[in-house]
Amino acid sequence: MNSETTNSEKNNEPPENWAIHLLRTVVQERRLTKEFMASNEFSRANSALKDISSQNNAENYWLALSYLGRAASVSKPAEKELKPIILSLISKGFPEFIALSDGEDRYYLAKALEFGPTEEIIARAYKELVGEDVAEKARSVWLKIALERSLSKEVFLKTVNAQISDNSAIDAMNADALARRARRIGSTLLEPLILSDIPSGTEYGIELKKFFTGPFGRQGPEDRDLRAEFSLEIVNSVHRIVRLNFSAGADPSVYLIASDVKAWWVPASPPLPLEQAIRRLTKAGMEALHIFARQGVRNNPLRSALVQGAGADIVQNLARTIAKEDSSLDENISHWLITGRELEERRTTEAIEQLSATRLDEYIGRLLVSSSGPEASSKALKFAAERVADLMPDEAAIVSSAAGRLAEINQWSRAIARSRNIELVGERGDTISYDPAIHQGDDDLTIGSRVRVITPGAIRSEPNRPKMLILKVEVSE
Repeated sequence: MNSETTNSEKNNEPPENWAIHLLRTVVQERRLTKEFMASNEFSRANSALKDISSQNNAENYWLALSYLGRAASVSKPAEKELKPIILSLISKGFPEFIALSDGEDRYYLAKALEFGPTEEIIARAYKELVGEDVAEKARSVWLKIALERSLSKEVFLKTVNAQISDNSAIDAMNADALARRARRIGSTLLEPLILSDIPSGTEYGIELKKFFTGPFGRQGPEDRDLRAEFSLEIVNSVHRIVRLNFSAGADPSVYLIASDVKAWWVPASPPLPLEQAIRRLTKAGMEALHIFARQGVRNNPLRSALVQGAGADIVQNLARTIAKEDSSLDENISHWLITGRELEERRTTEAIEQLSATRLDEYIGRLLVSSSGPEASSKALKFAAERVADLMPDEAAIVSSAAGRLAEINQWSRAIARSRNIELVGERGDTISYDPAIHQGDDDLTIGSRVRVITPGAIRSEPNRPKMLILKVEVSE
């Protein structure tokens, strides 16, 4: 027996204190060999450690687990010998959790608890994962404990988000401190989460949005440089997620993260690197939208989220490129991909425009007919004015002025008609053969009967196109 053991026994030190001290010493002095683990001293230490009560000395309990975790990491034989002791301590139930003062001790405590992940250990893992005074080395172990026991990425993130919401220290932070905290957590959490083989879950995108921008809403960090770095990191992380996970890439909530981040810069414009990153993210989203489109699916929520995140112009430009390069896309789908509207809507609009144009042609035709009769002759009015000028000079002047205005009206009527390729058909007084398709007359008229033109009709005559009837010629016997 060595002198340290003898001194401990002489001082009547509690067995668990002696065992903890011994374990720490042999690890530090690199004496945890097969020979030592076969010794009586190690056997007595094992017994003492197994007898530690979780109710008497909480600090000893956590220190014992930490030193056991450190010793078990030395070698596979050490792990084989010490793992049963660790599991025995875990099975006793936990006392009040005490954060150990040394960072290495906290790390090896996490390593020890990794051997027996009970519900209590998993709950502690989530608390430590979002804790402030947790080193990245220890945080990575807590992450492994929590992530490997999660049913899905959605469930994992939902629990992380709940821990962040319940953390009173986070509630007291300003936006800048919160952003720095989020960056530290994200630097540990994101890559293993992205590469994990566990299912995504149906609301993975929603939980991602809560994780990245939920604590901030539409108000980001106040420090401009921090805001620029943090927002760019977020969008780049989201881009990596959607590139490696189709279900996430097809989730509209993911692209709304870009919308939140852009809002942090209002009323100013986002930095150019951020705008470029958002465009890359949107391009990845458009690839997912293209996959749906090739299957004949119009994923309106996804397209709307892309527009909200990047803007309609960027989405339309990317969609035009896709439609141009993929000739196999149905015309209706291509039109929807670019505009967000159904092709039938465009045709309906065209039909309304065509109906309006037809009505306009009818009005112009009636105007042209009205200005063609003898009663609408400016020359006749002017002649009448000259006849009465000697007897009623004032009235003649008014009629003469009206004749001039009428001449202008007739001139503009003919100009408008020419612009629409509208012309009159049929001369008043002409005798023609009756055709009900182009003539309007009494019901007792028979096809082919001789009739006289009362009022001309109007047609639209365009080059290389058939003539279109606008107004029928009015006739009578």
